[in-house]
Amino acid sequence: MESNNSKELLLLGLPESGKTTYLTALDEVLNENTAKGGLISDGLSGNRAAMLRNKTEWVSGRSVQRTERLSAEPCVLRVHDPVTGVKVSLSVPDLSGETFNDQWSNRTWTTDYRKQVQRIDGLLLFVTALTAGSLQPIQNGVPLAASTSQPWNPTLSSAQVKLVDLLQFIAKARMTHALPVAVIISAWDVVLGTPFDGVPRNYLERHWSLLAQFLTARSKTFPLAVFGVSAQGGETGDPNLLAIHEPAERVFICDENGRSGDLTLPIRWALSLSDSSIRRK
Repeated sequence: MESNNSKELLLLGLPESGKTTYLTALDEVLNENTAKGGLISDGLSGNRAAMLRNKTEWVSGRSVQRTERLSAEPCVLRVHDPVTGVKVSLSVPDLSGETFNDQWSNRTWTTDYRKQVQRIDGLLLFVTALTAGSLQPIQNGVPLAASTSQPWNPTLSSAQVKLVDLLQFIAKARMTHALPVAVIISAWDVVLGTPFDGVPRNYLERHWSLLAQFLTARSKTFPLAVFGVSAQGGETGDPNLLAIHEPAERVFICDENGRSGDLTLPIRWALSLSDSSIRRK
């Protein structure tokens, strides 16, 4: 970035990995946050229409609809840290995630995106607890039987194979510049009560083993922290969930230090801002 007081984080994830719901919940949480020294939202830019529609659904306890390719334009949430004065742009090049799928399938990316990757200060990488990286669906933390085999084509490759390849694109573009990666495992509420509850890094190593091994092996290039996030708070339509008066109080995040409602933890960790829960290793 041009100024030490201005930082940029990129949100990267394949379709239905939780990017849109997280960004929607984060904006609402920041707007409701009155904690002294907490991050403050400076508003959305870019694909505002889609984000405002998503917020209406999220506040009502309904599932945030998957963003379609036709509305896939960049979206940016801008926040600032009143303690340090740092201004942060959380950028999503494509809310739908189809751009990342295309990059894997076609082996190309745009010049603008390559330049963005070269200047960003951190990466929020989204995977979901609803499926495993190996293409198997998950139920109660356990992979279900694989579905019937079908002819291979690039679009059907497993999510973690695609993500590792996208990270290799990024590593090559940045050369030797390290990039902190905060992996966000969305829909973390489905993991509650399983052996992985409270240990999102163990969950990543078990269900997204290729991705976890790659990031561990490339720790100098990609310093890593892992967070479990429920940006919805639970199953949509759950009466207990809807009974919570303030929608921002539904959400929670889990890291190695426990559970809280502070969705800014991955941001603070990636940028080494004040009150970061996990120090880089």
